[in-house]
Amino acid sequence: MIQKILTPLDGSNNANIALDVAADIAAKYGAHLKILHVGLRQPGPLKELYEAAEQSFEQAERSGRWTSDYPDWPRHLQVLDHMGRMILDGGQARAKDRGAASVETVIDWGGEGERILHHSKHPAVDMIVMGSRGASPVQGLFLGSISHKVFHLAPCTCVTVHAAEGQSGLGELKRILVPFDGSDHAMKAVELACDMAEKFDAGLKFVLVLEGGESPEHLLSAVDMDTLDAETRQALDEAKAPGSLPMGAVLAVPMISKTVLKKVGEAVLAHAKKTAAHKGIAMAETELLDGDPVHCILETVEQDRADLIVMGMRGLGEVEGMLVGSVSYKVNHLAPCTCITVR
Repeated sequence: MIQKILTPLDGSNNANIALDVAADIAAKYGAHLKILHVGLRQPGPLKELYEAAEQSFEQAERSGRWTSDYPDWPRHLQVLDHMGRMILDGGQARAKDRGAASVETVIDWGGEGERILHHSKHPAVDMIVMGSRGASPVQGLFLGSISHKVFHLAPCTCVTVHAAEGQSGLGELKRILVPFDGSDHAMKAVELACDMAEKFDAGLKFVLVLEGGESPEHLLSAVDMDTLDAETRQALDEAKAPGSLPMGAVLAVPMISKTVLKKVGEAVLAHAKKTAAHKGIAMAETELLDGDPVHCILETVEQDRADLIVMGMRGLGEVEGMLVGSVSYKVNHLAPCTCITVR
């Protein structure tokens, strides 16, 4: 259940669109929405907004109103603080206009990624929603340094909003795509996707990608053997027998024919569809694909014109998570639509 949502807001167009998505989810779930602005040290690309804030600040000064909690700060930082509060006031009104009933605004100072992660834990939130790129001039290798850090280190589900021209939140959500492999983290994605499909009245499709004719161990462990025919069960037993592996290949993955692997994949997808039916989604689609997982998933997104991808993410450690180019990270980076990565 989604009860608390955090979204960073920096005044950029991408962040505003991400706020729309966060507000739409908050409205559907009756969740509390926390809008965070991490104060900028320089206006960067937000020069017009900074100039408007400077004029507002000067008017407040002339009228004798107290405008800053930091009177000893350099003037440009006081203006940036004032700008941050203007951004938050506008964001709160925008979120409420989209139906979010419980909205909180917070301004903080420090490293953006660090402060976002701090506010995701104190108090704990269920979901972070943010744009793939914001107003910061510093960009990382893929998503941008801030999104990159939050994506890997956040303790909760992350929503990466890829802003598109004319996009407005999730109001037009029609099709949800769920890459599925039967693992525990993928099952969490199925549960959230089913819930969102019901709340947004959207179509749902599960896809499983078979890689190179070899069955990953987690795929085999996800299958209820009783659902397979006798011939397939025998082939799996033979593939896992010690004699089927090369000498010394103690940790090798058993070789399985594509015919058998296809039946295993179909059983895994049937499990996803059955789970969806139990949650009230009677018309979920499934598709079994073969090839590079990232390419297959993205190609399906384009062909089906999916509006949202919901996928699981294995719990990698801090160092490994920052360095390993996982399927979920690559899809999250390259997808043309909003992506939800479930933890």
